[in-house]
Amino acid sequence: MGATLRVCFPRGAMLPLVAALALAAATAQPEKPHILLITTDQQRVDSVGAYGLPGPPNVSPRLDALRAEGVLWTRAYAAAPSCSPCRTSLLTGVHVPVHGVIENGWVRYRPGLLVYPDLLKKAGYDCSVYGKTHFKPEPPSLDVVVPVNAKTKAKGHCNALDMRRGGGGECRIEEKDFLETVLVDAFVKKLKTARRDGPWFAHVSLLAPHPVSLPPKGWGNKYTVADLPAVDHRPGDFARLPEETKLLLHNTSTRTYKHPYVKATDGSLIRRVVDAERVAYYSLCAYVDAQVGRAVAAVDAAGLRDRTLVLFTSDHGSQLFDHGVQNSKHTFLEASWRVPLLARWPGVLPAGGEATFASTVDVTATILAAAGAGVPRSMAGYDLVAPFRGAGAGRTRAAAVAGALYRGFAVVTARYKLVYFPERDEGRFYDLEHDPTERNDLWRDAAHAARRAALHVALLRWRVRQDDLGYEASILADTPGGASKAAVDGVRGLDANRGERDLQTAAAAVDAMDA
Repeated sequence: MGATLRVCFPRGAMLPLVAALALAAATAQPEKPHILLITTDQQRVDSVGAYGLPGPPNVSPRLDALRAEGVLWTRAYAAAPSCSPCRTSLLTGVHVPVHGVIENGWVRYRPGLLVYPDLLKKAGYDCSVYGKTHFKPEPPSLDVVVPVNAKTKAKGHCNALDMRRGGGGECRIEEKDFLETVLVDAFVKKLKTARRDGPWFAHVSLLAPHPVSLPPKGWGNKYTVADLPAVDHRPGDFARLPEETKLLLHNTSTRTYKHPYVKATDGSLIRRVVDAERVAYYSLCAYVDAQVGRAVAAVDAAGLRDRTLVLFTSDHGSQLFDHGVQNSKHTFLEASWRVPLLARWPGVLPAGGEATFASTVDVTATILAAAGAGVPRSMAGYDLVAPFRGAGAGRTRAAAVAGALYRGFAVVTARYKLVYFPERDEGRFYDLEHDPTERNDLWRDAAHAARRAALHVALLRWRVRQDDLGYEASILADTPGGASKAAVDGVRGLDANRGERDLQTAAAAVDAMDA
């Protein structure tokens, strides 16, 4: 028999040793964060006070507090300025041409694509959503706790027929019964029974402030017209929109704009109706802010503040009569395309921090990276938290963001925006620094020809790359075992950000022309 080695420790020496071993184990296997994603529907950036834009007073005290505790992205844009396309991009982490949901009405995304709830599930997360999804199929890994359908909307939201007649005010529905309150209530209830031995992901998906709707009882007429930012509309604005945009807004170039709130003669607005809608919209934004505050407060009250990444954004903005467009989206104008984006993660993200460009697909990558699930090469987007963790540059989009909708696509840089519709060979080019309202089209301006051409070529290459990715995804879906093959990182050379990197290089070069 071999000799037995005995190690003797002085009395009391074991306690620090045990503590050290426990600390080492904790360091080796860090606790995964809980993740709370809160989204709204059709929320403009000027409804969040932290952005410092002209807007109603005290419209977002809870979101402003969230920004003070975390990071705000100053130039965040939707993957697409429309509900289903953008929400599907969030689910799949890819752009519109890849997942195939090109507009509302196309709700089924291309089979075989990875979706983030499946990846979170594999990483040990419980996944749930409270509210609107607007895509199909809903992955079985995502527990839909409170769905939003015709029944729940009819029960908890108010149609604004009175407003169409020039009224306004508020719903008869009590705040406790209003849909957003019900959704947050469900999240708070679930939080009380959430597992304590593992991480969870929750998506609180609010329908408001999507117009046209009245706020719940007690929230009507919170503002007067004088409190609101001025309508950015001039006669003839609608006529100057791209033809493809007009089609998406259910018009053609040969028809007069028939929206009931706009006079057909000169495009002037019917002010009493416009004013009523805008008062209702921003009143809804204030109500939504209160619900966001309730959800975040529930996390804090549960003692999970320091262990939870909170993300807030919207699926797109709203024109709200700017440029002669009613309360719709479907445009690459700033009011529709740009969205609020804030995040809080104590100990990781700095309080009062700020970053620049972001896209909806970056939110997907950020969620997966935070969960330790990894971001597949087949997904676009960058981890927005990485630069703050000292984990590399992460998102390199200091230069630009690209997006697509239906048959058009666009890129915005620090200074310029280019929109292109290839089937009509129609484009728009704006200098946002000198033309922030996007009314002076420089597409054929000789002085900007080099800048426009460089961005145009880079955007075309980005768009072709999206088609390549979509084609490869289709092959995988049609191949036996294709879904499992798609789950292999880098299969068939998929690199969703290759075109993105080329676009970033071109955008930086274009902005440098003005240095």
